[in-house]
Amino acid sequence: MRRRLKSAMIIEDEIQETLVLVALRAINLFKTNFLEQDHYHYEITPVLAIAGIELKEGQLQTEQGRNLFFKQILYTVTKNRNKKLAYPKILESNIEKLGKSIGLSSTEKALLKFAVTINYYEELERLLSILCGNNLNSNKVVQLLSLLIGEQYEDLKIALNREGRLAASGLLFLRSGSNSLSSKLGLISDGFVERMMSEHKNIYAVIKGMITATTDGNLSIKDYTHIEDRLNVMIELLKRQIKLGNEGANILIYGAPGTGKTELAKAVAKEIGAKLYEIDYQDSKMDPLGSEQRLRAFKLAQ
Repeated sequence: MRRRLKSAMIIEDEIQETLVLVALRAINLFKTNFLEQDHYHYEITPVLAIAGIELKEGQLQTEQGRNLFFKQILYTVTKNRNKKLAYPKILESNIEKLGKSIGLSSTEKALLKFAVTINYYEELERLLSILCGNNLNSNKVVQLLSLLIGEQYEDLKIALNREGRLAASGLLFLRSGSNSLSSKLGLISDGFVERMMSEHKNIYAVIKGMITATTDGNLSIKDYTHIEDRLNVMIELLKRQIKLGNEGANILIYGAPGTGKTELAKAVAKEIGAKLYEIDYQDSKMDPLGSEQRLRAFKLAQ
């Protein structure tokens, strides 16, 4: 439930504490930027009030007033320096399911939670844009994230590495050419953000719209006697890989659209007793997925 404070900013109860902590840490980091953004102070004042900090009209016009204000900010930030950001319970649950499924570290989970949150809540995204500005390169983003979400700089650097699990899975990556914090943190899709903020029974429901379990096919291996020799090799290879359990196998089935590649894959999966999943060509809103989104979804499936 949203409740309106005495400004244009609306703060949801679930993220109120996180919004306040992030705001205080950002103000402490970007003092000069905060002073220059005086026309936005009416939005930030109620956030400060929740932390017990009163920003009086005209206070920042004098050196004494500025010193007193930033002293209050520093005191509150220091007092809460070890406090972890709070997130909606649904998001926490979904992150744990996803993290367990693909083996995310605690830092990767903390980073993913924060990225989903600032993409979901306009209040937090706007506040960070006002306080942190729009001139952030990738290195500054990592430094800023370390101070905002309380994770070690080196751990975050590893988590955001192109070879890291987040980027390799396509879930989260650093965008080039973007300069604000929210735009630098690229997520696999907008639909993913919405699903992470909704309750689901299992991990497959969370990633619905990217990866889907296929339906049973209408054919069996007996319908492919004309390529029996090649199918036997493929089936034996896949059975062996399933038995080993720790390795994958890549098989390319090629041909023009409509020649039955999907039906063949379904028949093979049925023969070896394996579950078959496919990369969706449209999201849960029935909008087509672009090639880049499908590639990220493929990475997540892997």
